[in-house]
This record gives sequence, C-alpha cells and structure tokens, in this order.
Amino acid sequence: MNPKRKAGSPVIVLAALFVISLFCSGCGEVFRPVANPVPLPGGDPQRVAHAIVLSANGADPGNIINLDVSGDTNIGTIPAGRNPVHATALLSFGQVYAANQNDDSVTTYSSLLLSNPITTISLPVGARPVFAASTEAAKVYIAESARARVGVIAVSLNALSTEVAVGNNPVALAETPDGKKLYCVNNADNSVTVINTTDLTVNPAPITVGSSPVWAAASSDGAWIFVVNQGSNTVSVISTASDTKVADIPVGAGPNFVFFDKTLKRAYVTSPAGNSLSILDASGAAPALMATAAVGGAPCSGAAPVSVVAIADGSRAYVANRDSNNVCVLSTLTNTFTKQVPLGTAPVSIAAAPDGTKVYTANSGSGDVSVILTSNDTELTKSDGITPARIPTGATSPTFVLVNPTS
Repeated sequence: MNPKRKAGSPVIVLAALFVISLFCSGCGEVFRPVANPVPLPGGDPQRVAHAIVLSANGADPGNIINLDVSGDTNIGTIPAGRNPVHATALLSFGQVYAANQNDDSVTTYSSLLLSNPITTISLPVGARPVFAASTEAAKVYIAESARARVGVIAVSLNALSTEVAVGNNPVALAETPDGKKLYCVNNADNSVTVINTTDLTVNPAPITVGSSPVWAAASSDGAWIFVVNQGSNTVSVISTASDTKVADIPVGAGPNFVFFDKTLKRAYVTSPAGNSLSILDASGAAPALMATAAVGGAPCSGAAPVSVVAIADGSRAYVANRDSNNVCVLSTLTNTFTKQVPLGTAPVSIAAAPDGTKVYTANSGSGDVSVILTSNDTELTKSDGITPARIPTGATSPTFVLVNPTS
C-alpha cells in the first residue's frame, strides 16, 4: 500500500501554485473602460453675416428682414417706421440703425440677437431722415434732410444726443475709416460740410462741389471723398488732408451712386440717365477716370443702372439695372461687361457678401430679394434648378440692402 502524501508535500504545493498562477495571470493590472476621443468639428472660419433689407409698405409702417448669408433664409423680420430708406450697421455689435423718412425716427436693433428689444429713436418733428452712417463704435450719424442738421445718436444710450448744423437738404454722409471726420453732402447748397467727430465742431467754410450732389463715399485709406453730382454729371474729389476739392471728374449723365472697391482702389459710379458705369482709379497720386462702360450694349442689355458693388477679390463688379430687371457683370480686368443676370422686378440696391460668394439685390417692383451666386454668376434657384429662389420681404417695396459682417 502506497503511503499517504502529506499536505505540505512538494507535489501538492507545486500544483497549488500552478492553479493560483492561472487565476492571477492578470494580477497587478487595472482594467478601465476605454474612451476613444471623438473629434469635434472645428469652428466656422467664416464671418457671420446678414443681408439686411429695408422695405417700405406704402403709407403703412415698413419692415426690415434679416437673411442668414450662409443659408439664405429669413431669420427674423423687424418692424420699422414708415418709409425706411437707408441704414448702417456697427461691426462690433451688429447693431443696425435704419432711417425712417416719413416717421422722423430711427429703428435700431441687434442683428446678432434678434430677441433683444427693438428701439425707436425719435428725431425732431419734420426731420425727414434719409441717410445713416458710422465707422465708429460710440456714435451714429443721421442726415436730417428737412432740418439742415445731422443728428448724432449715442450708441450707449440708443438716443439722440445732439444735432450739428450743416447745409440745406443734407442727403448723404461719408465718414473716414478712422472715424475722425464726417462729410455731409448738402444737395440744395452744392456743398459738403466737414464735421470733426471728436468734438463735433464744423469746419468754418463748406467745400463747394458740383450741382445737386446726391451721394458720397470715402476711399478705404481715408485719403479721398468722392461726391456724386447729379446735376453737373461729375464726381468731385475731396482731399481729406486739406479738406479741399482737388478735381471734378466727368462721368455719365445723371449719376446717382458711388461704391469704393478697397481691393483695386477704384470708385464705381452709376449713371441712370447716361446708362453707363464710370470707373475711377484711385491707386495713384490722384484719382482719375479710368474707363466708362456702356450698360445698354451686348452682352448686357441693361437700362437705368442705379447701384453697383464689387466683390471682395476685386475681380468683378455687379450693376443693378432698375428698368431692365437685371444685373450686369463687369470684368474688372478689362472693364467690360461679360454677362447679364435676370432678376426680380426693378432692382434698386445691391450688396455683396464679405467673402464674395454671393450678391444680393433688393427688387422694389416684385417685393423680394434675389441672390446671385458668383461662382457661376447665376441667380440662386430652388431644388428644381429652374425656379428662382427669391426671398419675399413681406412688404411692397424693398428700398435698400446692405450686408453686415457681424464678427
């Protein structure tokens, strides 16, 4: 008979150690749930922008629609006063100020936060405001056409703080990009009043320009002010260094509007009566006429050009033709028109997205907004690829459009 093995015999001990080693093969390790990082989408590098469209509604109050440029949808409609005709927007806050001509008031709201309160700023009775402008953060200026005054709105208070006396029938304003000087176009006096914005003093002698001045724009470097003289078919050039007129440049008949392209340093002037676009070169020592493009000839059968805008890269300019219901596309390389884009009825105002991918027109006759895609210079269409995707304004007569980059 085999003798019994003792509990502490080497064989038993080795067997036990082997079993324990199997169970403890993972001893010393800590098991945790594995969390694989999920990459989040990066921030949108594009600037947030809104196309802001003012619309009248006959004798009734007008409105302001806000289009999201990225999606071309109406993200909010703001009630305005009667006959809103012009607006400006502050870059730093996205605050919009719209001049209501027939209500002697200004409508202001945040295009960034449409849920914020809407404020109506009252102006003196009979002011008939027609133009709003600012390149500052603290003040907004309003041309009070019937009172020979420029109203000054304090942004911090959203209220009229004071008025500055100017010439008769002020109709347009142009402020230098540095916010130091404001130039007021006085239609009935054929003059321009210079306001020093720091203390709101006025230069003693107004600057004499051509007859019936109606619009103005500042160059992007602040060196020049371009004043459109509808009665004398000229553009007066003012040097901001000396506050003197240095030239009267002939343009087409009945000019009404000027847009300054900061990329190519050119001023584009529309002439409805002359059916033409004048191009002024401001890249040299002094601005000079560069070219004149006839709007009515092929390949663009335009009539009554009333507004123009250049896209960000400077490669093209787009001219809104009120009487032919289209836009003419100008190649800035050759200063000739290359195409026409059919739109809604009577486009009267035009603006471009900050990145140059889209152009917007306010169509006063059809009560809507057209969107032009600059990738192929065609009007945006619906999913069928045929029907225009025009955006209704909810009022009878869109009067003005601007695109406001708000970040």
